[in-house]
Amino acid sequence: MATEQLEAIASEVDEALNTGQFDLPMFPDVAIKVRDLIDAPNVSADQLVNVLTADPVIAAHIIKAANTAAASGSGARVDTVRAAVSPAVDGLC
Repeated sequence: MATEQLEAIASEVDEALNTGQFDLPMFPDVAIKVRDLIDAPNVSADQLVNVLTADPVIAAHIIKAANTAAASGSGARVDTVRAAVSPAVDGLC
């Protein structure tokens, strides 16, 4: 996945978190954990996937964001949180 696509995914998720558009009816603490992990210097894809998959609503938003970014470029469609997160984390390290 291209750097532009990774930045688009991160931007969409960040905007949703900051504007309250991230619907977190069950586990709002997951959003806090995600923010903390994103700010961590050595976060791994496994760490993010474990937190994100704890809430199906957040997992669906992550997959949707990845597919929105993929549709605007030449990226492939993703079906799992791991597929959405791994390239983004690899691009940050």
